[in-house]
Amino acid sequence: MERISFTTRVLGNLAAERLMRQQVTQTLRSKNEAFTLTVNSGFLKAGETIEIFLDNLFIGFAQYITSTSTHWEALDGNDAQLGGFYNLDALKEALERAGFRYKPREEYQLFGHRFKWLGVPNAQKQK
Repeated sequence: MERISFTTRVLGNLAAERLMRQQVTQTLRSKNEAFTLTVNSGFLKAGETIEIFLDNLFIGFAQYITSTSTHWEALDGNDAQLGGFYNLDALKEALERAGFRYKPREEYQLFGHRFKWLGVPNAQKQK
């Protein structure tokens, strides 16, 4: 089963908390990131189940929906909201922490991977 792994260091505390509550439904990744390569190679199809992790902690299962290619300048408030961020600036700061800072922004191709949560958040089960 494929997985998407997140870290609090990259997301920041607010987006990490939203991920724990299963309020995040999109992640932006580079074209060379493992999940993007899996999708682009056809090994993962829409509708298949994936695992979501935060800091190596299993958060829950999700259904992979779709992926779209985008660029830095095309990002908007909707991308921020889907990713669990307060605003577009917070999203862009997280992308910079993830490594999107070493070349001009317009040279980066990003892939937005959408997913839908399946079941109750793991954080709620532990309460």
